[in-house]
Amino acid sequence: MFRSLLIILLLSVVTPVLAQEGAGNGIAWSELSPEQQKALGGMQQNWNQMSPDRQRNLARGAERWSTMTPEQRSETRDRMRQWQQLDPAQRNDLQQGFQRYRDLDPEQQRRVRENFKRFNDLPPEAQQRARERFRNMSPEEREAFRERRRQGGQQRRDGGTRPERRPRQ
Repeated sequence: MFRSLLIILLLSVVTPVLAQEGAGNGIAWSELSPEQQKALGGMQQNWNQMSPDRQRNLARGAERWSTMTPEQRSETRDRMRQWQQLDPAQRNDLQQGFQRYRDLDPEQQRRVRENFKRFNDLPPEAQQRARERFRNMSPEEREAFRERRRQGGQQRRDGGTRPERRPRQ
């Protein structure tokens, strides 16, 4: 579920940002491709009342939709349902987390992606144990953990450093 929420977060934050890049005039319904019109069919009546940014956002989404496999479409529908079920505070927390990610330099983003992949490669039981360990940390321990991660090291609690892991082969 975390992976799905992350993807939803990425789509929800990136898409509006991309839409702002081309601010200006809206898109006429007739300018949409037949595939886009089909995907957005339920929105035709309100199309002219939408902001230009919203129109561009939806047009891009419809374009991506047309290139998806049936499995990808099903996954996307599920993710959108999950996103819609979040309360505004949860959505805001996810959006803020993604903004913090966007504010990182490319090397830090790479490390975050690697850690995310490494975490998702763990068996579900190990993921749950890691979550519980983090939840049980004091605020000070959490901050020290985050700081070690920001610095890129894998320091032990006793102050030593762990040897770098070798990639799995």
